[in-house]
Amino acid sequence: MSFKFSPSSAPWLARLTILLAFISPSIQKTLYSRAHTIDDVFHIKTGTTLGGCDNYDVVQWWNDGRTLAGSADQVLRSARTAKANGVINSDSQMHLWTFFKVDAAEDSFESTVDRMIGDLQKVRDAIDDESEGDDGDDKPWIFCDSTFLTEMKWTATALIEGTGEQDPEGRQMRKVYEGIYEVNYLEVKKRRNAASKTERAKMPLPFVPFWSEDLKAFRYDEPGDYCSKGRGSQKTNMGATDDNLQPNTLTFCPQNWGDAARYPNMFQFPDVTAEGMSLEEYTTEAMTFLHEMFHFALEVENTPDTAYLLGEIVGSIALADGATITQEQAIKNPESWTLFALACYLGERFPDYSWASTKSKLRES
Repeated sequence: MSFKFSPSSAPWLARLTILLAFISPSIQKTLYSRAHTIDDVFHIKTGTTLGGCDNYDVVQWWNDGRTLAGSADQVLRSARTAKANGVINSDSQMHLWTFFKVDAAEDSFESTVDRMIGDLQKVRDAIDDESEGDDGDDKPWIFCDSTFLTEMKWTATALIEGTGEQDPEGRQMRKVYEGIYEVNYLEVKKRRNAASKTERAKMPLPFVPFWSEDLKAFRYDEPGDYCSKGRGSQKTNMGATDDNLQPNTLTFCPQNWGDAARYPNMFQFPDVTAEGMSLEEYTTEAMTFLHEMFHFALEVENTPDTAYLLGEIVGSIALADGATITQEQAIKNPESWTLFALACYLGERFPDYSWASTKSKLRES
């Protein structure tokens, strides 16, 4: 919503300014985050089928994601300021140690935090980016399941990107898109055939084409519907970012989130009334949105998903390879950021408590 200023607006604006002055900073940020519309930044698939998002509050994911990122930024800057003032054990610095193993006593602390602030700013800019077409990038799409893609075979009659019409000569996909077929299918298959059984289990399957009627374009991935993959009846995929082709796509699988998103939005968080409440009791749908925004803004290649579980992220549980997460791995790991951001927000929303340990703890007066 937008409006033009006129003298008659002045009394109303004055009252609004006074009102906002008495609202907590966390709520102010949520209100301000509605100044723009998500449609300025993303194409959102409409409807309730084939990836449509009408059954989900994507706007709230966006608003809450912005708020979480803002809270994280404040804690990072507070930690840097504390260090500049000779403090090495502030609450904000303890947050950085818990989630990223960044030690305020180290000489590299300030440069590391500066880099983290820079990375987070890229994410915040991407959430608010309204510049469609800059640098050759198209406005990204958001889908709410992976059925917007139709799996095809390389031997199927090719569809022409941009129109969706069949190749006028009736050629197969592998002929029309020969280079992509070579890299994504033949070379992957060759590497798998040369690998041991153990190595092969960790390698991707040869990619196949998926047609998107919305994009009038192909995407390439392992066979199968992404959101339906998992172990037995348990579907484990939460979301995915494809930044290989324009336009980029963010695919969410909210039907799989379950207890990973206990609350649809942060307005519904219950009050914190005791010590020892776990961060995991306050998970929200926007965390998956923010997670994917790290992949999107910093690129998937630079943001490997090293750890998802809270114990793995804080180092109390070893990773699959038996080692504990390193500082560099944590800084690149999107889920480390989303849980850090949640801890920062909770500490701001409920200022009597700190979440630097991942559990509520009364602050010292």
